[in-house]
Amino acid sequence: VDDELLTEMLIKIVFQTRKAEEIVTSVRSYAKEQKLKKSPLSVNEVVTEAVKDFTSTLQDYPLQIEFEEDPRSPICSLAPLEFELAVFNLLKNAKEALKAQKADEPKVFIKISSGETHCFVDISDNGAVISDSDFERMGSVFKSGKASGLGIVLERGKNGGLVCRIRLPILNAQ
Repeated sequence: VDDELLTEMLIKIVFQTRKAEEIVTSVRSYAKEQKLKKSPLSVNEVVTEAVKDFTSTLQDYPLQIEFEEDPRSPICSLAPLEFELAVFNLLKNAKEALKAQKADEPKVFIKISSGETHCFVDISDNGAVISDSDFERMGSVFKSGKASGLGIVLERGKNGGLVCRIRLPILNAQ
């Protein structure tokens, strides 16, 4: 193994160790019932980090990822680790669904967009069309009667697969 490759591998190990440490700290704070620490962050940057982390796990599967950032680079109040993990898990779920369906050319699409008051993170895949009963069963997990709600919507894709939309209020939106 040459020095350059070894250095790159060590950097990845250090990064993953730090990420694991952040996760453990976060889980401990849940156990102590502490509030999540949110701060103003670029949604583009946090999602980019989640995509990078997810892409590093794809050695065993030929998944194509198309990622479109919002040129306005919206800033939202986020708990960075938790939001990154949520995006990572949605990407992982899409991959697992495509793998289970044995999709010919599996693709996941990530698009960040924004309006005047909200930012949207859409994660979709090119999986098979989902039956009404399966969609109803999945959708019931996301239903909320609260006005504030979860900020997550699950929809059927136009040509199959699913679209998960995360809605976040933009900081200082007028």
